[in-house]
Amino acid sequence: MPKSFAKSLFYTVGCIAALAQSPALAQSKDNQLGIVTGSQTGTYIKFGKDLRKLLIIKRKKINLKVHTSVGSLENVYDVYKSPKAQLGIVQSDVLAFIETRDDADMQKIAKKVRLVHPLYNEEVHILANSSVESFDDLDGRRVAIGLGGSGTNLTATTLLSLGGVGVEPVHTGGQDALDALKAGKIDAMFYVAGLPVKLFSDQVSKADGLKFLSIENEGVTSVYNVNSTITKDTYDFVTDDVNTVAVKAVLVTYDYQKGNCGLVGDVGNAVIDEIDWLRNNGHPKWKEVDLSYQLAGWTQYECVKKAAKKKKPESKEFDKFLEKVKKQ
Repeated sequence: MPKSFAKSLFYTVGCIAALAQSPALAQSKDNQLGIVTGSQTGTYIKFGKDLRKLLIIKRKKINLKVHTSVGSLENVYDVYKSPKAQLGIVQSDVLAFIETRDDADMQKIAKKVRLVHPLYNEEVHILANSSVESFDDLDGRRVAIGLGGSGTNLTATTLLSLGGVGVEPVHTGGQDALDALKAGKIDAMFYVAGLPVKLFSDQVSKADGLKFLSIENEGVTSVYNVNSTITKDTYDFVTDDVNTVAVKAVLVTYDYQKGNCGLVGDVGNAVIDEIDWLRNNGHPKWKEVDLSYQLAGWTQYECVKKAAKKKKPESKEFDKFLEKVKKQ
């Protein structure tokens, strides 16, 4: 592993290990829940706002407050410890990352984080200037790999390490990274989010001379086997389809045994009941959500299972009613 990546990996581990203490188990008041998402220009916050709108319309007793954050690692920590965040959206590889660290604090967190629902694939966007020819050509370049604590930082560090590509890492992301790239201060930037990403749709044009890099490095694709494509019609400045990899975004919670169990179960149940509403009224990525997707390494929250089970008798009664109608 290149020295720069060893330092970056250590930095990422340290961000969450230093914070892991004891979880805050305070029950939310007045049926209020919080969800930690991401930046104002990312997909996570759009999903959080979609869930809030759904609950206002369909589950009026639940008040969901949407919080911004640095990204996945911060979200895992907040779900574990913060009383303001009973729910969070994170990248699926974040849990695998903290589970495999030789650190008791991080393993403690991993054991208490539970899956509510799998969501959508998040594409790895690598935006570069015209001097960079390929993913492998990032070697030796100044590259923004996301803020420490973000999912982008974790995934970028992992991808580059797997690919054997050593960069000069710059710990910045989002708007700041894009501004630095346009100013020529860096050669490329990573951004992990479900496409289309508003940041790129709104602020990058052909005149900027920037492009996405394909990820076809065997060291990467042998581990990240979820293939995806940034098609040329996704962003105005893209002229050819770009092959990349993706991770799964997941909705998570803390393993509450009492208190918030019912409320979180109701949220999980609302997503099941109203998935068509979300697909028709929410972010385009809702159309890709498969709630039955089996995500290796994740355990679904027992209170979500309980909420689903409560509906089964009603479903059976309705099925019997349909059978009677058919016989008439």
